[in-house]
Amino acid sequence: MIRDRELISNEKGAVQGIPLSLMIAMTIVLLVSPLAFESLNNYSQNSTRVDVEYNLDRLNEVALVVYSSQAGGYTSSLQYNMEITPSGGARIDHIRIGADLRGPEGFKAYLLDYSINGGPNMIMNSEQRIPLMAHESGSIMIEDITSNREITLKLSLVDSTITDSSTPCGGSDGIELRFICVEVIDNA
Repeated sequence: MIRDRELISNEKGAVQGIPLSLMIAMTIVLLVSPLAFESLNNYSQNSTRVDVEYNLDRLNEVALVVYSSQAGGYTSSLQYNMEITPSGGARIDHIRIGADLRGPEGFKAYLLDYSINGGPNMIMNSEQRIPLMAHESGSIMIEDITSNREITLKLSLVDSTITDSSTPCGGSDGIELRFICVEVIDNA
């Protein structure tokens, strides 16, 4: 009881030591909060990167099945549903699939690339070396993904012996190899 009276200032009724404790607590919060936010940002970017790479790996697996099939066979045309889920405020700047095999950047047909939160282009190289091409321009750019998004892609085999094709890539005129034509069926 006497000790409690000593803690209360006689002049203003304030508790001694409380302002100093609050200043120490606020200093700790101010020093730790940027670290906490940065680690949360890194986690969301890594989680988004893992999700994008998983989807692109699965796309490569479906492309391998289509590429390994016979022209006009049961698996020469398949659909793949990409479910992209950026986490924690991360933004996927773009995902590029395919390239024009007839143009000077035909080597990009073997690569998939993406970028997250304005970072560098991350390039994924398929170990199977399967060329992907989309419509006449050659590539599909999926841009500015900030929330859950489902994209249904159709992968169709185009053989070098086929000159006229009903795919958006057209036939194989000017292309001496088999390739996979990728088209967007549904972009929700």
